[in-house]
Amino acid sequence: MTIEGPRPLLNDYTVGRTGSAANAWALARATYPSVPRLEVGQGPQPFELHQRLVGLDDVKLMALTTTGHRIDLEDHGHLNVVLPRSGRLTVDDGRRVATAAPGAVLVPGLGRRDSRFGPDYEGLYVMVRRSALEARFEVEGARARTAWADGLGRVGRSMPAAASLGDLVDVLVRDIERHGLLARFERPRRNAAALLMDAVVALHLSCGEASGRLAPPASAGAWHVARAEAFIVANAAEPLSIADIAAAAGTGTRSLQLAFKRHRGSTPRAFLQACRLERLYRGLWAAEPGTRVVDVALEAGITHLGRAAAAYRRRFGETPSQTLAQALRHR
Repeated sequence: MTIEGPRPLLNDYTVGRTGSAANAWALARATYPSVPRLEVGQGPQPFELHQRLVGLDDVKLMALTTTGHRIDLEDHGHLNVVLPRSGRLTVDDGRRVATAAPGAVLVPGLGRRDSRFGPDYEGLYVMVRRSALEARFEVEGARARTAWADGLGRVGRSMPAAASLGDLVDVLVRDIERHGLLARFERPRRNAAALLMDAVVALHLSCGEASGRLAPPASAGAWHVARAEAFIVANAAEPLSIADIAAAAGTGTRSLQLAFKRHRGSTPRAFLQACRLERLYRGLWAAEPGTRVVDVALEAGITHLGRAAAAYRRRFGETPSQTLAQALRHR
């Protein structure tokens, strides 16, 4: 007997389907570095676990269907965002116990967590590589002074940032299932990963503001800086000038420079460079054999690689060529 119901999400990307607890444990260990325990449910329906996985650069989309089980796992390398589609999930990450059902978003903290899946559960998971997310939060600067590694627990889809993340996942899943852009082209996959990461960051920032842990921009200058940063993140690969950024932020170039100095202790150009360096880093790790560093740099918006090389090395501790070589060795 198998899990009944409509066709599972991302069914064509199955990595494992089993009715054996031992095989389910092995399947979980292929996804997570440490799985001390996995126990199957004792309901009237025979146990079955079905896992599907799609890689998008530094982000993975996973779909999971189960008749019910409990798993104790540990993962310090990825931040998980869970969107239940049917059934219920309860997670204890050592900081809080949170239960989520369809209509909610669950964000456990990094590290060890105990998860209990109810009968007829199906959920989508956004798994973001920790190193990439840390770099993305670093770009946010003072706006990201929130304990994101501790997770958020349960977040209602009524929060705009949570709704946006859920809607984005829905769109991407539909495209993947029809074997559209994401299945055929590398650049849309990278862009989709960047969008998902931005949505996760926005969710943390929104929750930080709502809880009072992170103060929202209070002044016009801070508001202009926030708008400028959002514009830069979305358009970093384009040939932007400070005048372009200031116009998008709704202020003048001199005022924007002063606002960045006051609220970030930096400049718009430094923020733009940080975004481009991060794009270059992600692009090099996603590169295929035969790719040249200069080609990835141009796609990231970097037109003078020699000038950017020193900043890249300070940021990532290695040269772009070394990053590319490591990425190709891990293929």
